[in-house]
Amino acid sequence: MMEFRHLFLFFAMSKKERSERTDSELRSRAIEIALEAFFTVGYSQTTADAIAKELQVSKKRLYQLFPSKEDLLHAVAVHVMQIIEDLTDKLYNDHARPVDERVSALVTQISPHYARFRSPRILKDIQRNAPNVWSEIDAWRQIRYLRFRAIIDDGIAQGEIRTDVGVEDILAVYSVMVNKCMDYATYEDTDVSSVELYRGLMDVFFKGILVSSVIASKSSDHPIEFAPRKEIIREAEALFYRYGYSKTTTDDIAKEAGVSKRTLYERYPRKSDLSLAVLLQAARDLKGLCNELSFDETESYVANLQRLILGYTSVLGRFSIPFMLDLQAHTPATYESLMRWRRRFLAGEIQRALTSGQHLGLIRHDLALTSTVLVLRIAIENLLVPDARASMANVSAPPISAVCSVLLSGISPRTGRSPLQPKH
Repeated sequence: MMEFRHLFLFFAMSKKERSERTDSELRSRAIEIALEAFFTVGYSQTTADAIAKELQVSKKRLYQLFPSKEDLLHAVAVHVMQIIEDLTDKLYNDHARPVDERVSALVTQISPHYARFRSPRILKDIQRNAPNVWSEIDAWRQIRYLRFRAIIDDGIAQGEIRTDVGVEDILAVYSVMVNKCMDYATYEDTDVSSVELYRGLMDVFFKGILVSSVIASKSSDHPIEFAPRKEIIREAEALFYRYGYSKTTTDDIAKEAGVSKRTLYERYPRKSDLSLAVLLQAARDLKGLCNELSFDETESYVANLQRLILGYTSVLGRFSIPFMLDLQAHTPATYESLMRWRRRFLAGEIQRALTSGQHLGLIRHDLALTSTVLVLRIAIENLLVPDARASMANVSAPPISAVCSVLLSGISPRTGRSPLQPKH
């Protein structure tokens, strides 16, 4: 009788253990499914029914594992955060390892996981529909950001990082650039892979694009001035910037320009014609500036390179983010055409400048030009343009001169000519 009782308890425990193990497996699988859905389709767009179906359980069974969809989101967030902590804590604590190696390894290891938290659309969705989980994610991000700062402090203490650029400015450049590089939309229309982009970013971030023997002069924080625009174009541009495309009327433009509506319609029959004229004027100004810039002379090369960067920044600064989003919604064909031209033109001009600089012996020959061009484009669009600077999350916008200094010279001290650089 006693033996039968022990046998019964043994089977009962085994059944319980199997049940608990099954729950654990289901939880893990549910987290995997939800991770893919929440950070691809979106949290609000993903239903519990869809997750239960993929998990091959009833919705009731899913709610036994996770009482609510928000509880499942919380489990997903904790899962990803734990993965990142396991990968990075050793690097944060490895004080004997060179800073550039620690940071490069950090970005390489966390990017596939951290990128899931970087889509603006996904983050806004979570912030709006699961504010408690969002608060926890955001607090965690701030803690990790402070841990990264400790690496920079190590580098300064060990003489591996320049002291003439502020720590906050270095951190801001790093934070914005890495965040954009982790956004797949950044490079989806280019031939640059995510790995190439990360490597290119870390290379420029630490070493800059100029050879070690070249010390760039401090660039101005003031925008480049272009010839005055015609009155109608100037007033339309100002109103578009302030109110966006849809909220700006032709009556407003005519009034501000001091012309009759008839005169306005004779020149621009539709508001879309006027917006296109504004954009074309900006393109003409940029092309005119680039035609003036020569990259063939050693003495003027760095100044002209800085002028190219600041000139492009000044032109982009004419158009606010609300205007561009409005334009995309109301005239998508014009918007897409503009963006394609903008990317191609900037890439071509940066490529021209860098190639000429390599010929002169002023730009590093070991640069991966394709990824470097993209890195510079990302920096211009997200660190220099006024509207983008104003909307930076969690960081203060660094001075334009500090951003240019990091791009040109990197954050590592400049000690001499690069061993890979040929002598001229």
